Amino acid sequence: MGGRGSSFGVEIIAAVSPYGSQGAEIQELNVAGMTPMDRGSRFTNAEKTLDYLERKKLQETREQVQVLDDYGYVTRAFQGDEHSCAVDDKTQQYARGKIVTHNHPSEYGGTFSDADISFLSLGMKELRASAKEGTYSIKAKKNANPHGLMKAYLRSAPRMQDAMREIALEMARKKYTSKKAYEKANRKAQLEVIHNWYQRNVKRYGFEYNFYPREDA
Repeated sequence: MGGRGSSFGVEIIAAVSPYGSQGAEIQELNVAGMTPMDRGSRFTNAEKTLDYLERKKLQETREQVQVLDDYGYVTRAFQGDEHSCAVDDKTQQYARGKIVTHNHPSEYGGTFSDADISFLSLGMKELRASAKEGTYSIKAKKNANPHGLMKAYLRSAPRMQDAMREIALEMARKKYTSKKAYEKANRKAQLEVIHNWYQRNVKRYGFEYNFYPREDA
């Protein structure tokens, strides 16, 4: 028994996504069954639907995007690949003022990528990223400035990348019981850099950022 360290190599996560949203896979999904109902009625709400969806997607290996209307019903849904997912032009227009949720299917999903926050320019009320460790949320206020937030992120990306590179080197020197354990710990440590950046900066651009950990994570 025992762990291995640097034999797993050094894996550095990109602060600016190499995948982006351009050319991301778009597969429209049937929304039937995505909205939970109270027994014997057609009543639902956004909180109930989000809890149902985000738990259900824990087992998914691809990213999915769902758009909820004002009553909590899923009205648009798409599936991408393991790294990204896009929506069609009609849904981009429809998303204004809506709640949009998607999943990060990695063992440690982590917070929003730059490709994710670029979608805030569509004017959605809330963007969510659900993962095995919990759900990340960005809510827009009346003074939301998504373009300003995106520019600030890109300005900070080189510094974040330097910090993530140092963390990757440090993590590679430690011992782990398996490659899976190394990948999860390494990903979590590096993505904390981006998570902390959101916590410090989104408020000045008119957004509210939160992380809701899963109780059973």
